[in-house]
Amino acid sequence: MAQFEPLSTNRLTLRMLQDDDLQTIYALRSDETVGRYIGRPLLQSIDEARAFTDRIRKGYAAGNIWYWAICTKDSRDMIGTICLWNFSADGQVAEAGYEMLPRYYGNGYMQEALTAVCQYAFHNLKLTVIDAYTHHDNTRSINLLGRTGFVLCADRTDPDVPANVIYRKEY
Repeated sequence: MAQFEPLSTNRLTLRMLQDDDLQTIYALRSDETVGRYIGRPLLQSIDEARAFTDRIRKGYAAGNIWYWAICTKDSRDMIGTICLWNFSADGQVAEAGYEMLPRYYGNGYMQEALTAVCQYAFHNLKLTVIDAYTHHDNTRSINLLGRTGFVLCADRTDPDVPANVIYRKEY
């Protein structure tokens, strides 16, 4: 797999996680609004956030996860994360995941980040398909996926979370 690369958009920098991102990772993954539709336990401590970032770093090293910190260019603050993971055995399909601090909702940042990651995935990683799972009540995520060219796969279900719907973008 290719070497990790930071990405840039008009308003954002997508970069590798850094040690000083630990507080933001904790804020993201312990926030009830962010976790409402994700179906994972909220983090309870900074140590759990550290363990999570350690897993991400191991995933980088193994080449089985691409995980970017989303930062605004004007303030350089980390506002969320976006990743590609759960790659198929042939390396043609991956799953996208994303989360953002609620105070940044509604500014088009995640659409900008997801568009950049999809372009990178199709052109640099040579993926042919990106899947995204979201809860059927998560209208923000569903609308985001529609705006970025993902299409509902009505014939597929998430065996792990029955309330999830699956969207797909093909190249």
